Amino acid sequence: MAKLGQAYAFFDSRASKEEIEKAIPSIRRALYLPPLVDLSLTEGLPSLKGGKLNEIAKKAESKGCKYVFELVCPGAANDMAAEQLVTILSEAYQQNLFKKDERFTGNVVYKEGKGYSFRI
Repeated sequence: MAKLGQAYAFFDSRASKEEIEKAIPSIRRALYLPPLVDLSLTEGLPSLKGGKLNEIAKKAESKGCKYVFELVCPGAANDMAAEQLVTILSEAYQQNLFKKDERFTGNVVYKEGKGYSFRI
């Protein structure tokens, strides 16, 4: 069975969901993301698999995070998917989805063993 790396980025931005979605193709091009890598955006608390992940999502929401990027990378480990999400958030900043005076609020989370680890 092939690896399927998954990671989640819970974050806030002054940009609208439409602005973020519009920027996703240029983020993908800038980072040379292969077509098989699935990057999806959700606004609000999604229904995520796993009780612990839902707890993490609720805590992120209580801290002001209103968006979630989910990244699925065929052939990669979860920690590598998380590293890619950190890079995606950095590129989102370059695409002006975060304003210069805006303080970043968010975390990148991935499953590790029986629990979850945080990247940022």
